[in-house]
Amino acid sequence: MESPPPQTAPTQRLPVPQPSYILRGHVAAVHSLEFIRGNSRLLSGDADGWVVLWDTTSKRARAAWKAHGGGSSDDGDGNSNSDGDERDHTNAAVLRAAAWDGDKIITHGRDQHLRVWQVRPPSNDDDGDEAALSQALPAEARPRSHLRPRPRSHLRPRPRPWLLHALPVNTLNFCAFAMCPAGDDDDDDAKARSASATLRSTSVQLAVPSAADSDAIDILQLPSEQKLATLGADRAVKTGMVMALGMFRSGQQGRLSIVAGYESGHAMVYQHHDNDNNNNNNNNNDAPSWTLIYSSQAHSQPVLSLDLLPSAHAHAPAHAPAYAHAHSHGDYYFLTSSADAIIAQHHPMLREHHPPQRLNTKHAGQQALRVRSDGRIFATAGWDARVRVYATAVAAGPAPGSVMTELAVLKWHAGACLALAFAEIGHRRPTTPCTLLPAPSPPQSQLMTGMPPDADDEGARWRVGVGVGRPSTARGGAGGARRRAEQAASTHWLAAGGKDGKVSLWEMY
Repeated sequence: MESPPPQTAPTQRLPVPQPSYILRGHVAAVHSLEFIRGNSRLLSGDADGWVVLWDTTSKRARAAWKAHGGGSSDDGDGNSNSDGDERDHTNAAVLRAAAWDGDKIITHGRDQHLRVWQVRPPSNDDDGDEAALSQALPAEARPRSHLRPRPRSHLRPRPRPWLLHALPVNTLNFCAFAMCPAGDDDDDDAKARSASATLRSTSVQLAVPSAADSDAIDILQLPSEQKLATLGADRAVKTGMVMALGMFRSGQQGRLSIVAGYESGHAMVYQHHDNDNNNNNNNNNDAPSWTLIYSSQAHSQPVLSLDLLPSAHAHAPAHAPAYAHAHSHGDYYFLTSSADAIIAQHHPMLREHHPPQRLNTKHAGQQALRVRSDGRIFATAGWDARVRVYATAVAAGPAPGSVMTELAVLKWHAGACLALAFAEIGHRRPTTPCTLLPAPSPPQSQLMTGMPPDADDEGARWRVGVGVGRPSTARGGAGGARRRAEQAASTHWLAAGGKDGKVSLWEMY
Protein backbone atom coordinates (compact mmCIF):
# COMPACT_ATOMS: atom_id res chain seq x y z
CA MET A 1 0.00 0.00 0.00
CA GLU A 2 1.40 3.30 -1.06
CA SER A 3 1.71 5.99 1.52
CA PRO A 4 -0.01 9.26 0.73
CA PRO A 5 2.20 12.03 -0.57
CA PRO A 6 3.54 14.34 2.12
CA GLN A 7 1.44 17.37 2.81
CA THR A 8 3.20 20.57 1.77
CA ALA A 9 2.54 23.74 3.65
CA PRO A 10 0.62 26.30 1.57
CA THR A 11 2.80 29.01 0.17
CA GLN A 12 2.28 32.27 2.02
CA ARG A 13 1.80 35.12 -0.39
CA LEU A 14 3.33 38.40 0.66
CA PRO A 15 1.08 41.46 0.50
CA VAL A 16 1.62 43.85 -2.38
CA PRO A 17 3.77 46.83 -1.34
CA GLN A 18 1.96 50.15 -1.25
CA PRO A 19 3.37 53.69 -1.00
CA SER A 20 3.25 55.39 2.37
CA TYR A 21 2.25 58.75 0.88
CA ILE A 22 1.17 60.21 -2.46
CA LEU A 23 2.09 63.82 -3.20
CA ARG A 24 -0.43 65.38 -5.60
CA GLY A 25 -0.09 68.78 -7.18
CA HIS A 26 1.77 68.45 -10.46
CA VAL A 27 -0.41 68.22 -13.57
CA ALA A 28 2.45 67.28 -15.91
CA ALA A 29 4.91 64.41 -15.86
CA VAL A 30 7.44 64.56 -13.02
CA HIS A 31 10.96 64.51 -14.50
CA SER A 32 13.14 65.35 -11.50
CA LEU A 33 13.22 64.43 -7.80
CA GLU A 34 15.85 65.11 -5.15
CA PHE A 35 15.92 65.11 -1.35
CA ILE A 36 17.73 68.15 0.02
CA ARG A 37 18.53 69.86 3.34
CA GLY A 38 19.06 66.72 5.34
CA ASN A 39 15.94 65.06 3.88
CA SER A 40 13.72 67.80 5.30
CA ARG A 41 12.69 68.85 1.78
CA LEU A 42 11.90 67.03 -1.46
CA LEU A 43 12.48 68.97 -4.66
CA SER A 44 10.39 68.03 -7.71
CA GLY A 45 10.28 69.38 -11.26
CA ASP A 46 7.78 68.65 -14.01
CA ALA A 47 7.31 68.80 -17.79
CA ASP A 48 5.55 72.19 -17.61
CA GLY A 49 8.56 73.88 -16.00
CA TRP A 50 7.24 73.92 -12.43
CA VAL A 51 9.40 73.31 -9.37
CA VAL A 52 7.83 72.35 -6.04
CA LEU A 53 9.61 72.25 -2.68
CA TRP A 54 7.84 69.73 -0.43
CA ASP A 55 8.09 69.52 3.35
CA THR A 56 8.79 65.85 4.14
CA THR A 57 7.27 66.23 7.62
CA SER A 58 3.87 67.68 6.68
CA LYS A 59 3.93 66.33 3.09
CA ARG A 60 2.78 69.78 1.96
CA ALA A 61 4.30 72.19 -0.53
CA ARG A 62 6.43 74.93 1.06
CA ALA A 63 7.12 76.73 -2.23
CA ALA A 64 6.18 76.37 -5.90
CA TRP A 65 7.19 78.47 -8.87
CA LYS A 66 7.47 78.35 -12.65
CA ALA A 67 11.20 77.94 -13.21
CA HIS A 68 11.24 77.39 -16.98
CA GLY A 69 9.19 77.96 -20.09
CA GLY A 70 7.47 81.25 -19.32
CA GLY A 71 9.35 83.55 -21.67
CA SER A 72 11.19 86.77 -20.84
CA SER A 73 8.12 88.51 -19.38
CA ASP A 74 6.81 85.60 -17.37
CA ASP A 75 4.67 86.69 -14.43
CA GLY A 76 5.39 83.57 -12.43
CA ASP A 77 2.38 81.56 -13.57
CA GLY A 78 3.86 81.08 -17.01
CA ASN A 79 1.78 83.90 -18.54
CA SER A 80 4.04 85.61 -21.03
CA ASN A 81 3.50 88.56 -23.30
CA SER A 82 6.17 87.31 -25.67
CA ASP A 83 5.29 85.84 -29.07
CA GLY A 84 7.17 82.69 -28.16
CA ASP A 85 4.94 81.77 -25.21
CA GLU A 86 3.53 78.61 -26.76
CA ARG A 87 6.97 77.50 -27.87
CA ASP A 88 8.39 78.19 -24.42
CA HIS A 89 5.73 76.03 -22.77
CA THR A 90 6.43 73.18 -25.18
CA ASN A 91 10.11 73.25 -24.17
CA ALA A 92 9.50 73.95 -20.49
CA ALA A 93 10.35 70.57 -18.99
CA VAL A 94 12.64 70.59 -15.96
CA LEU A 95 15.40 68.07 -16.64
CA ARG A 96 16.89 68.35 -13.17
CA ALA A 97 16.56 70.43 -10.00
CA ALA A 98 19.25 70.20 -7.30
CA ALA A 99 20.48 72.11 -4.26
CA TRP A 100 23.72 74.07 -4.03
CA ASP A 101 25.09 75.16 -0.64
CA GLY A 102 21.73 74.58 1.03
CA ASP A 103 20.36 78.03 0.15
CA LYS A 104 20.37 77.85 -3.67
CA ILE A 105 18.53 75.65 -6.14
CA ILE A 106 19.82 74.93 -9.64
CA THR A 107 17.23 74.09 -12.31
CA HIS A 108 17.92 72.88 -15.85
CA GLY A 109 15.08 73.31 -18.33
CA ARG A 110 14.41 72.36 -21.93
CA ASP A 111 14.06 76.08 -22.67
CA GLN A 112 17.87 75.94 -23.05
CA HIS A 113 18.56 77.69 -19.75
CA LEU A 114 20.22 76.67 -16.51
CA ARG A 115 19.11 78.90 -13.64
CA VAL A 116 20.22 79.35 -10.05
CA TRP A 117 17.59 80.52 -7.54
CA GLN A 118 18.15 81.72 -4.00
CA VAL A 119 15.80 79.89 -1.63
CA ARG A 120 17.14 80.32 1.89
CA PRO A 121 15.77 77.80 4.40
CA PRO A 122 14.02 79.05 7.54
CA SER A 123 16.12 79.42 10.68
CA ASN A 124 15.64 80.47 14.29
CA ASP A 125 16.31 84.11 13.41
CA ASP A 126 14.83 84.28 9.92
CA ASP A 127 11.85 82.88 8.05
CA GLY A 128 14.04 82.40 4.99
CA ASP A 129 12.72 82.76 1.47
CA GLU A 130 10.14 79.99 1.58
CA ALA A 131 7.65 82.13 3.50
CA ALA A 132 7.60 84.76 0.73
CA LEU A 133 6.90 82.23 -2.03
CA SER A 134 3.55 80.86 -3.09
CA GLN A 135 2.45 77.48 -1.77
CA ALA A 136 -0.22 77.09 -4.47
CA LEU A 137 0.53 73.97 -6.45
CA PRO A 138 0.79 73.82 -10.26
CA ALA A 139 -2.63 72.17 -10.42
CA GLU A 140 -4.11 75.31 -8.88
CA ALA A 141 -2.32 77.59 -11.37
CA ARG A 142 -3.48 75.85 -14.56
CA PRO A 143 -6.40 77.64 -16.28
CA ARG A 144 -9.69 75.96 -15.52
CA SER A 145 -12.82 75.43 -17.59
CA HIS A 146 -14.89 78.52 -18.51
CA LEU A 147 -17.64 77.02 -16.34
CA ARG A 148 -15.31 77.15 -13.31
CA PRO A 149 -13.19 80.30 -13.55
CA ARG A 150 -9.97 80.56 -11.60
CA PRO A 151 -10.17 82.14 -8.14
CA ARG A 152 -9.12 85.78 -7.84
CA SER A 153 -6.15 84.77 -5.68
CA HIS A 154 -4.59 83.02 -8.69
CA LEU A 155 -4.93 86.03 -10.99
CA ARG A 156 -2.17 87.84 -9.12
CA PRO A 157 1.43 87.42 -10.26
CA ARG A 158 3.08 84.51 -8.52
CA PRO A 159 6.35 85.42 -6.76
CA ARG A 160 9.51 83.62 -7.78
CA PRO A 161 12.80 83.31 -5.88
CA TRP A 162 15.64 85.71 -6.52
CA LEU A 163 17.38 84.64 -9.74
CA LEU A 164 21.15 84.63 -9.16
CA HIS A 165 22.41 83.12 -12.43
CA ALA A 166 20.98 82.25 -15.84
CA LEU A 167 23.19 80.39 -18.31
CA PRO A 168 22.33 79.38 -21.89
CA VAL A 169 22.89 75.64 -22.35
CA ASN A 170 22.15 72.90 -24.87
CA THR A 171 19.10 70.80 -23.98
CA LEU A 172 18.39 69.07 -27.29
CA ASN A 173 19.83 65.86 -25.82
CA PHE A 174 17.34 65.67 -22.91
CA CYS A 175 20.52 65.31 -20.83
CA ALA A 176 20.49 66.89 -17.36
CA PHE A 177 23.51 68.60 -15.83
CA ALA A 178 25.91 66.96 -13.40
CA MET A 179 27.58 68.86 -10.56
CA CYS A 180 30.56 68.62 -8.23
CA PRO A 181 32.24 71.07 -5.81
CA ALA A 182 35.30 72.82 -7.22
CA GLY A 183 38.61 71.65 -5.79
CA ASP A 184 40.80 73.89 -3.68
CA ASP A 185 43.31 74.17 -6.50
CA ASP A 186 40.81 75.28 -9.15
CA ASP A 187 38.58 77.60 -7.13
CA ASP A 188 38.76 80.82 -9.15
CA ASP A 189 35.83 82.48 -7.42
CA ALA A 190 37.38 83.35 -4.04
CA LYS A 191 37.90 86.99 -4.97
CA ALA A 192 34.37 87.30 -6.29
CA ARG A 193 32.95 85.84 -3.08
CA SER A 194 34.96 88.17 -0.86
CA ALA A 195 33.94 91.17 -2.95
CA SER A 196 30.21 90.60 -2.56
CA ALA A 197 28.31 89.33 0.46
CA THR A 198 25.65 87.83 -1.81
CA LEU A 199 28.16 85.43 -3.38
CA ARG A 200 29.61 83.87 -0.26
CA SER A 201 29.24 80.34 -1.48
CA THR A 202 31.45 77.47 -2.42
CA SER A 203 32.31 77.15 -6.08
CA VAL A 204 30.64 74.37 -8.00
CA GLN A 205 31.50 72.87 -11.36
CA LEU A 206 28.83 71.71 -13.79
CA ALA A 207 28.92 69.37 -16.77
CA VAL A 208 26.36 69.93 -19.56
CA PRO A 209 26.10 68.88 -23.22
CA SER A 210 28.12 71.31 -25.32
CA ALA A 211 26.27 74.14 -27.02
CA ALA A 212 28.49 73.71 -30.10
CA ASP A 213 28.47 69.93 -30.47
CA SER A 214 25.87 67.55 -29.02
CA ASP A 215 28.41 64.76 -28.52
CA ALA A 216 30.78 67.03 -26.55
CA ILE A 217 30.64 68.19 -22.91
CA ASP A 218 31.05 71.72 -21.54
CA ILE A 219 32.53 72.19 -18.06
CA LEU A 220 31.16 75.32 -16.36
CA GLN A 221 31.91 76.92 -13.00
CA LEU A 222 29.71 78.92 -10.67
CA PRO A 223 29.44 81.57 -9.40
CA SER A 224 31.94 82.95 -11.95
CA GLU A 225 29.87 81.55 -14.89
CA GLN A 226 33.12 80.59 -16.63
CA LYS A 227 33.41 77.81 -19.18
CA LEU A 228 36.48 75.87 -18.09
CA ALA A 229 36.76 73.30 -20.87
CA THR A 230 35.00 71.44 -23.66
CA LEU A 231 35.48 67.68 -23.87
CA GLY A 232 35.02 66.14 -27.30
CA ALA A 233 33.99 62.51 -27.64
CA ASP A 234 36.38 59.87 -28.92
CA ARG A 235 36.37 60.43 -32.68
CA ALA A 236 37.34 56.81 -33.27
CA VAL A 237 33.94 55.77 -31.90
CA LYS A 238 30.55 56.87 -33.18
CA THR A 239 28.93 57.74 -29.88
CA GLY A 240 26.08 59.99 -30.94
CA MET A 241 24.72 62.56 -28.48
CA VAL A 242 25.51 62.75 -24.77
CA MET A 243 22.51 61.31 -22.92
CA ALA A 244 23.57 61.15 -19.23
CA LEU A 245 26.33 62.72 -17.12
CA GLY A 246 27.98 62.26 -13.71
CA MET A 247 30.87 64.04 -11.94
CA PHE A 248 33.11 63.05 -9.03
CA ARG A 249 36.63 63.41 -7.64
CA SER A 250 38.98 60.47 -7.19
CA GLY A 251 42.55 59.80 -6.09
CA GLN A 252 44.51 61.48 -3.33
CA GLN A 253 44.72 64.64 -5.42
CA GLY A 254 40.95 64.74 -5.86
CA ARG A 255 41.11 64.75 -9.65
CA LEU A 256 37.87 65.69 -11.32
CA SER A 257 36.35 62.89 -13.39
CA ILE A 258 33.34 62.88 -15.66
CA VAL A 259 31.20 59.87 -16.56
CA ALA A 260 29.19 60.17 -19.78
CA GLY A 261 26.57 57.89 -21.31
CA TYR A 262 25.93 58.17 -25.03
CA GLU A 263 23.27 57.56 -27.64
CA SER A 264 25.27 54.60 -28.98
CA GLY A 265 25.12 52.79 -25.62
CA HIS A 266 28.73 53.64 -24.74
CA ALA A 267 29.83 54.76 -21.28
CA MET A 268 33.07 56.76 -21.01
CA VAL A 269 35.10 58.23 -18.16
CA TYR A 270 37.28 61.34 -18.60
CA GLN A 271 39.82 62.39 -15.98
CA HIS A 272 41.32 65.83 -15.47
CA HIS A 273 45.11 66.17 -15.27
CA ASP A 274 46.96 69.33 -14.29
CA ASN A 275 50.15 69.41 -16.35
CA ASP A 276 52.07 71.06 -13.52
CA ASN A 277 51.28 68.13 -11.22
CA ASN A 278 51.40 65.32 -13.73
CA ASN A 279 54.91 63.87 -13.77
CA ASN A 280 54.11 61.67 -16.74
CA ASN A 281 53.13 64.58 -18.93
CA ASN A 282 56.03 66.16 -20.82
CA ASN A 283 53.96 68.76 -22.55
CA ASN A 284 55.09 72.31 -21.75
CA ASN A 285 51.58 73.66 -22.12
CA ASP A 286 50.33 74.98 -18.76
CA ALA A 287 46.66 74.46 -19.62
CA PRO A 288 44.83 71.58 -17.89
CA SER A 289 44.16 68.49 -19.98
CA TRP A 290 41.61 65.70 -20.00
CA THR A 291 42.26 62.03 -20.67
CA LEU A 292 39.80 59.34 -21.72
CA ILE A 293 40.53 56.55 -19.24
CA TYR A 294 37.58 54.21 -19.84
CA SER A 295 35.23 53.33 -22.70
CA SER A 296 32.77 50.46 -22.88
CA GLN A 297 29.61 49.66 -24.82
CA ALA A 298 27.41 47.64 -22.48
CA HIS A 299 24.13 48.65 -24.14
CA SER A 300 22.64 48.30 -27.61
CA GLN A 301 20.34 51.29 -27.09
CA PRO A 302 20.93 54.86 -25.80
CA VAL A 303 21.98 55.23 -22.17
CA LEU A 304 19.10 56.86 -20.31
CA SER A 305 20.55 57.23 -16.82
CA LEU A 306 23.66 56.61 -14.75
CA ASP A 307 24.61 56.93 -11.11
CA LEU A 308 27.76 56.55 -9.04
CA LEU A 309 28.25 54.10 -6.21
CA PRO A 310 29.25 55.92 -3.01
CA SER A 311 31.45 54.47 -0.28
CA ALA A 312 30.78 53.42 3.26
CA HIS A 313 33.96 55.34 4.11
CA ALA A 314 33.06 58.58 2.34
CA HIS A 315 32.62 60.28 5.70
CA ALA A 316 36.12 59.36 6.88
CA PRO A 317 38.77 62.07 7.17
CA ALA A 318 41.39 62.33 4.45
CA HIS A 319 44.14 61.02 6.73
CA ALA A 320 42.35 57.74 7.50
CA PRO A 321 44.37 54.80 6.13
CA ALA A 322 41.45 53.02 4.45
CA TYR A 323 40.29 56.27 2.89
CA ALA A 324 43.72 57.15 1.56
CA HIS A 325 44.37 53.61 0.34
CA ALA A 326 41.14 53.44 -1.65
CA HIS A 327 41.72 56.92 -3.06
CA SER A 328 45.24 56.12 -4.17
CA HIS A 329 44.02 53.08 -6.08
CA GLY A 330 41.14 55.02 -7.62
CA ASP A 331 38.62 52.23 -7.07
CA TYR A 332 35.13 53.36 -8.03
CA TYR A 333 32.04 52.00 -9.76
CA PHE A 334 29.03 53.32 -11.61
CA LEU A 335 25.78 51.90 -12.97
CA THR A 336 24.06 52.62 -16.27
CA SER A 337 20.54 51.91 -17.54
CA SER A 338 19.30 52.13 -21.09
CA ALA A 339 16.36 51.93 -23.45
CA ASP A 340 17.25 48.24 -23.67
CA ALA A 341 16.70 45.80 -20.78
CA ILE A 342 20.30 45.88 -19.53
CA ILE A 343 21.64 47.34 -16.28
CA ALA A 344 25.44 47.50 -16.36
CA GLN A 345 27.88 47.92 -13.49
CA HIS A 346 31.21 49.44 -14.58
CA HIS A 347 34.52 49.43 -12.68
CA PRO A 348 36.93 51.44 -14.90
CA MET A 349 40.10 50.79 -12.89
CA LEU A 350 39.71 47.02 -13.26
CA ARG A 351 38.50 46.88 -16.83
CA GLU A 352 41.14 44.43 -18.12
CA HIS A 353 40.11 41.67 -15.71
CA HIS A 354 36.53 42.71 -14.94
CA PRO A 355 34.43 43.83 -17.93
CA PRO A 356 31.13 45.55 -17.16
CA GLN A 357 28.75 43.28 -15.29
CA ARG A 358 25.46 43.10 -17.17
CA LEU A 359 22.05 42.24 -15.75
CA ASN A 360 19.28 41.48 -18.26
CA THR A 361 16.15 42.64 -16.49
CA LYS A 362 13.88 41.65 -19.40
CA HIS A 363 12.18 45.03 -18.95
CA ALA A 364 13.15 47.56 -21.63
CA GLY A 365 13.19 51.27 -20.90
CA GLN A 366 14.73 51.98 -17.48
CA GLN A 367 14.33 55.76 -17.61
CA ALA A 368 15.94 56.59 -14.27
CA LEU A 369 18.49 54.82 -12.06
CA ARG A 370 19.55 55.93 -8.58
CA VAL A 371 21.88 54.42 -5.98
CA ARG A 372 21.18 54.94 -2.28
CA SER A 373 23.86 56.84 -0.38
CA ASP A 374 24.97 53.76 1.58
CA GLY A 375 25.70 51.91 -1.67
CA ARG A 376 23.67 48.84 -0.67
CA ILE A 377 20.69 49.17 -2.99
CA PHE A 378 19.67 50.96 -6.15
CA ALA A 379 16.37 51.44 -7.96
CA THR A 380 15.17 51.91 -11.52
CA ALA A 381 12.09 53.70 -12.85
CA GLY A 382 10.64 52.01 -15.91
CA TRP A 383 8.42 52.79 -18.86
CA ASP A 384 6.22 49.91 -17.67
CA ALA A 385 5.07 52.04 -14.68
CA ARG A 386 7.12 50.00 -12.22
CA VAL A 387 9.94 50.80 -9.84
CA ARG A 388 12.37 47.97 -9.23
CA VAL A 389 14.72 47.80 -6.26
CA TYR A 390 18.00 45.87 -6.50
CA ALA A 391 20.89 44.95 -4.23
CA THR A 392 24.23 46.14 -5.58
CA ALA A 393 27.01 43.67 -6.32
CA VAL A 394 29.85 45.74 -4.89
CA ALA A 395 32.13 44.63 -2.06
CA ALA A 396 35.61 45.83 -1.11
CA GLY A 397 36.57 44.63 -4.59
CA PRO A 398 34.57 42.94 -7.35
CA ALA A 399 34.02 39.46 -5.92
CA PRO A 400 33.72 36.61 -8.41
CA GLY A 401 30.12 35.52 -8.78
CA SER A 402 28.66 38.61 -7.13
CA VAL A 403 25.45 39.66 -8.84
CA MET A 404 22.88 42.41 -8.77
CA THR A 405 19.75 40.97 -7.17
CA GLU A 406 16.17 42.15 -7.59
CA LEU A 407 14.57 42.74 -4.19
CA ALA A 408 11.20 44.34 -4.88
CA VAL A 409 8.87 45.52 -7.65
CA LEU A 410 6.77 48.57 -6.75
CA LYS A 411 3.65 49.28 -8.81
CA TRP A 412 1.35 52.20 -8.15
CA HIS A 413 1.61 54.83 -10.91
CA ALA A 414 -0.84 54.78 -13.81
CA GLY A 415 1.81 55.64 -16.40
CA ALA A 416 5.54 55.43 -16.96
CA CYS A 417 7.84 56.17 -14.03
CA LEU A 418 10.36 58.84 -14.98
CA ALA A 419 12.19 60.04 -11.85
CA LEU A 420 13.61 58.61 -8.62
CA ALA A 421 15.29 59.86 -5.46
CA PHE A 422 16.57 58.18 -2.31
CA ALA A 423 16.73 59.99 1.00
CA GLU A 424 20.29 60.16 2.28
CA ILE A 425 21.19 57.61 4.94
CA GLY A 426 22.62 59.33 8.02
CA HIS A 427 25.04 62.18 7.30
CA ARG A 428 27.58 60.36 5.20
CA ARG A 429 27.33 62.49 2.10
CA PRO A 430 27.67 66.26 1.78
CA THR A 431 25.06 68.36 0.00
CA THR A 432 26.93 67.88 -3.28
CA PRO A 433 28.46 64.38 -3.10
CA CYS A 434 31.38 63.58 -5.37
CA THR A 435 34.02 61.48 -3.57
CA LEU A 436 33.68 57.82 -4.49
CA LEU A 437 35.15 54.76 -2.78
CA PRO A 438 34.21 51.06 -2.77
CA ALA A 439 30.82 50.36 -1.21
CA PRO A 440 30.05 47.54 1.24
CA SER A 441 28.44 44.31 0.19
CA PRO A 442 24.63 44.40 0.53
CA PRO A 443 22.80 42.39 3.14
CA GLN A 444 20.57 39.60 1.91
CA SER A 445 17.67 40.69 4.08
CA GLN A 446 14.42 42.21 2.97
CA LEU A 447 14.68 45.95 2.35
CA MET A 448 11.04 46.97 1.93
CA THR A 449 8.73 48.24 4.66
CA GLY A 450 6.04 49.66 2.40
CA MET A 451 3.50 46.91 3.07
CA PRO A 452 -0.20 47.71 3.42
CA PRO A 453 -1.16 48.52 7.01
CA ASP A 454 -3.13 46.22 9.25
CA ALA A 455 -6.88 46.70 8.91
CA ASP A 456 -7.15 47.60 12.59
CA ASP A 457 -4.41 50.21 12.43
CA GLU A 458 -6.38 53.41 11.96
CA GLY A 459 -3.26 55.58 12.10
CA ALA A 460 -1.56 53.51 9.45
CA ARG A 461 -4.55 53.82 7.11
CA TRP A 462 -4.07 57.58 7.16
CA ARG A 463 -0.52 57.09 5.90
CA VAL A 464 -1.22 54.95 2.85
CA GLY A 465 -2.29 56.26 -0.56
CA VAL A 466 -3.45 59.65 0.69
CA GLY A 467 -3.36 63.10 -0.82
CA VAL A 468 -1.02 65.91 0.10
CA GLY A 469 -0.67 66.71 3.77
CA ARG A 470 -3.02 64.28 5.48
CA PRO A 471 -3.00 64.84 9.24
CA SER A 472 -0.76 62.74 11.42
CA THR A 473 -1.98 60.96 14.54
CA ALA A 474 1.07 62.13 16.52
CA ARG A 475 0.57 64.62 19.35
CA GLY A 476 2.81 66.60 21.64
CA GLY A 477 2.96 70.28 20.66
CA ALA A 478 6.39 71.72 19.85
CA GLY A 479 8.18 68.64 21.13
CA GLY A 480 5.98 66.40 19.01
CA ALA A 481 6.55 68.56 15.95
CA ARG A 482 10.30 68.31 16.46
CA ARG A 483 10.10 64.54 16.81
CA ARG A 484 7.97 64.27 13.68
CA ALA A 485 10.49 66.36 11.75
CA GLU A 486 13.38 64.21 12.98
CA GLN A 487 11.50 61.03 12.12
CA ALA A 488 10.67 62.26 8.62
CA ALA A 489 14.29 63.30 8.00
CA SER A 490 15.64 59.95 9.19
CA THR A 491 13.17 57.79 7.27
CA HIS A 492 14.72 55.80 4.43
CA TRP A 493 12.46 57.22 1.72
CA LEU A 494 12.35 56.24 -1.91
CA ALA A 495 10.47 58.82 -4.01
CA ALA A 496 9.17 58.02 -7.49
CA GLY A 497 7.69 60.44 -10.01
CA GLY A 498 5.46 59.39 -12.87
CA LYS A 499 3.95 60.53 -16.12
CA ASP A 500 0.69 60.84 -14.18
CA GLY A 501 2.12 63.89 -12.34
CA LYS A 502 2.13 62.21 -8.94
CA VAL A 503 4.98 61.48 -6.53
CA SER A 504 4.87 58.30 -4.46
CA LEU A 505 6.87 57.92 -1.23
CA TRP A 506 7.93 54.42 -0.19
CA GLU A 507 9.59 53.44 3.09
CA MET A 508 12.71 51.29 2.87
CA TYR A 509 14.91 49.62 5.49
